[in-house]
Amino acid sequence: MGIKIAFVQLGSCWGCHQSLLDLHEELLDILPALEIVYWAAVVDTKDKQLEDMHDGSIDIGMVEGQIRTEHDIHLLETIRKKAKVLIMHGTCACYGSVAGLANIYPIEECTKRKFITAESIIDNFAIPIENVPKFTDKVVPNENIVKIDAWMPGCPPRPHNYKSAVYFIATYLVAENYPGTNVCEVCEMRGADCILKKGKLCFGPLTATAPGVRWPKGNKPVMGEWGISTKPADPEAVDLAKLAISVEKLSDKHIAQIIEFATIALKLPNFGHIHINANILEIAGLRKLELPTKDVLGAKAVDLTAVATANPPILGPLAISILTSIPELTRDIIGVALLKLSLDERFDAGQTIVCDQCDRKSPDMAITGYKRDFEGIMDPNICFLNQGYVCCGFITNSGCGAICPNEANMVCSGCFGLPEEHIDNPEKFGRVLADLCKKGGITVGQFMKPLKDRMGLRFRYTYARAKLRPDRRSGK
Repeated sequence: MGIKIAFVQLGSCWGCHQSLLDLHEELLDILPALEIVYWAAVVDTKDKQLEDMHDGSIDIGMVEGQIRTEHDIHLLETIRKKAKVLIMHGTCACYGSVAGLANIYPIEECTKRKFITAESIIDNFAIPIENVPKFTDKVVPNENIVKIDAWMPGCPPRPHNYKSAVYFIATYLVAENYPGTNVCEVCEMRGADCILKKGKLCFGPLTATAPGVRWPKGNKPVMGEWGISTKPADPEAVDLAKLAISVEKLSDKHIAQIIEFATIALKLPNFGHIHINANILEIAGLRKLELPTKDVLGAKAVDLTAVATANPPILGPLAISILTSIPELTRDIIGVALLKLSLDERFDAGQTIVCDQCDRKSPDMAITGYKRDFEGIMDPNICFLNQGYVCCGFITNSGCGAICPNEANMVCSGCFGLPEEHIDNPEKFGRVLADLCKKGGITVGQFMKPLKDRMGLRFRYTYARAKLRPDRRSGK
């Protein structure tokens, strides 16, 4: 039996499903691992067939689209009950996308424009009321309705995003586990030769070990290769905790080791285009001010026990199941490392932007003015911003491979959405914008003056999620 997967469509254009099908023959690499149990966009299935499935009987629920009707809310709540892991795919599902800009206007004005006053309406000037679900007043972010386990933005996500996501999620569902073991038990350096006693980080006390594994003298530190052990080594786990606490300032090597351990041991995604609620590195980096702390051997640590058991839940079911399966001492040691990471200015949460993948990237990137993309001829080798064209790559999540600037000589429109740090902290965009304008020899006012749609430029795909003051919601 394959991994049971269901595809649910809310308010959307179907483009994300099309992108999945655009894998073409590469679908043969992933379809044998899947058992598709519901896909109304492809097969004539009805709501009741999804409703009648047992709660938790679906391994992965994939949701496309934003909430615009009460029926959308019902479908989203239903798939949350049925799926163990719930993934939002596409920018509509992740952030509300272009449809979220309708929140600038009252729903009555939106429906009147859609069905009555639009120039394309040539007959039937009436708002439909029969056999249609009721509209919601606003496009509500999907995460406001249910807890979500993973986000895969893109308008649409690229085909390879889907392939990687299926492989990644599958590791959580079918990964080998080795409970009750740890590498220290098979390590020839245990005792006086222990790496920890030399003041070097080694995660062997927290790492399980597969049958037949031996860790000989002179070997490198353990980095979580076989997952988290349910039986931390005694006394080495306490030695690791004390070592982590004793390090007042992390070195570059410490940061790299902690990130490597978390990525390997917890099977975190490291390809940038899927964001999971179980990624404790992103949680620490993006939400550090919200996370509870505790004392561990006289030092502060992120309280992962409180994070995992919070009521109402902070995390989705996948993240909760992962964190609660880790022994408390292991959670405490990871909590110490996470707090140190989150307070270190060199640590970022793992998010990258389109500029990081763009062939035009330049240390001299600057905003030099404002031109529409049809004005003049774009140089294919120079950063768009330096040419006066507005490219949103500097405020857009990576994951697309910078396909528009690299392959189509087109500016980035921002379809993979704003990084979470910009959504949660709009003032950061102002600082980045001011810095780029200053480098280009203009003021922010000079850049903004000719813009006809300021809100649409910056929040085209993420307006429904943006944390803006009410007086700034109009976009003026």
